[in-house]
Amino acid sequence: MEIIISITGITYLITIGYLWMGIRKILDFRCEMLEGRSEILDVRYETFVGFSIVVPFRNEEKSLPNLLQSLSQLDYPLDKFEIILVDDESTDNSVEVIKRTLENHPDIQYQILSRIPQSNSPKKDAITQGIAKSQFEWIITTDADCTVRPEWLSLYNQKANNGQAKMIAGAVCFPKQKGLLNQFQYYDLISLQGVTLGAFGHNNPFMCNGANFAYAKSFFNDLNGFKDSNNVASGDDVLLLQKAVKTNPEAIQYILHPNHVVQTTTESTWKVLFMQRVRWAAKTSSYTHSQSKWIALIVFFTNGILASSPFLYCEYGNKIWSLWLIKLIIDSLFIRLSAKKLDQKFELFPALLSGLIYPFFSMAVALYSFVGKFDWKGREFRK
Repeated sequence: MEIIISITGITYLITIGYLWMGIRKILDFRCEMLEGRSEILDVRYETFVGFSIVVPFRNEEKSLPNLLQSLSQLDYPLDKFEIILVDDESTDNSVEVIKRTLENHPDIQYQILSRIPQSNSPKKDAITQGIAKSQFEWIITTDADCTVRPEWLSLYNQKANNGQAKMIAGAVCFPKQKGLLNQFQYYDLISLQGVTLGAFGHNNPFMCNGANFAYAKSFFNDLNGFKDSNNVASGDDVLLLQKAVKTNPEAIQYILHPNHVVQTTTESTWKVLFMQRVRWAAKTSSYTHSQSKWIALIVFFTNGILASSPFLYCEYGNKIWSLWLIKLIIDSLFIRLSAKKLDQKFELFPALLSGLIYPFFSMAVALYSFVGKFDWKGREFRK
C-alpha cells in the first residue's frame, strides 16, 4: 500500500505539472483586442459574423432577466445576432418573463421554441432544435443562469473571422461570494477551467463548458451533431468537443480574455450541487479522449486514497500526510495560476479549505453515480 500511495502522489504531481505548463503556454487574447466600442465595431473588423445564441431553459424565471439584460447590452450589430430560447417543459412563468423583458428591446431578434423530446438528453434535444431553427452560421450556447460582457460577441467575431476556427471555447466562472458552499464551488470551477486551459495550451483539448461554447453550424452537421451521445443526459459540450478533436483538431480554438468570461451562479444547497456533479460524472464513461480518461483516473485514485485516510492513517500515517501535503500545495498553486489567467480573485485559506473537502465530496459523487440514476431539475435520469 505504501508503494501505491507513493506512486499515486508522484503521478498526480506530474499530471498537474503537465497541465500547469499548458496554462503557461496558452496565449492571452487580450493583446489582440482593441478597447472601446467605436474601435471594436468600426475599425477592427471588416466582416461581422452572424451568431445564433441558443439558450435551453427549464423553470428559470428568476435567472432569465439577468441573462437577457446582459445580452441586450452586447456591443454588436443588432442585425447580426439572434437569441433562440428553447423551453424545456417549464412549469413556471419563464416564457412570460422572457416576453416581458424583451418588450423593452424591440430591435433584438429572438424566438421561443418548445422542446420536442427526441432522446434521453433534454438539453441536447433543445440545442439541436435551436440549431435547426437558427438563421446564422455560427451557433453559441449558454445557460439561462449566466450573464455575459458587452464585448462577448465582438471577441467571438474576431476568432471566427480568422478563417481557421470552426469551434471556439471560452471560460465560465462564479462570482466571488462569502460562505463555504459558494467558496467551494468558486475554487472548484476555477480548477476545472485550469484543466481546460492546460489542455488547450498543449493543443490537446478535451474539456470545455457549454455555457460559453461556439461552433459553425456546418461543422456541427459534419460531426452529425450529438449522434452517439444522446443516451447520455449531459455532455452537450465535452462529448461534442472530443468528437471534434478526432475529426479536425486544428479547427478548435480558445478565447482567453477577461471580457469573454461568462459568469454563472452557484448552486444554493449542497444537495443540489451534489446532484449536479453526479450528472457531470455520468458522462465520464462516454469520454473518447484517452488523455481525459487518464487524468480522470489519476484524480479518482488520488481522491480515493485521501478520502480513505481516516482508515489508512494508523498504518500509513506519514505517507498519507505526504500525499495530503503534496495535493494541497500543488492544487493551491494550480488554482492560483488559473485564477490569474482568468482575472479572478484568489485567497489561500478558502482555497485550502475547499481542497480539504474536495476528496470526500468527489468520492461521494463517484460512488453515488454508480447507482445509475440522479435527479436534476425535477427529473430522474439514468446513467
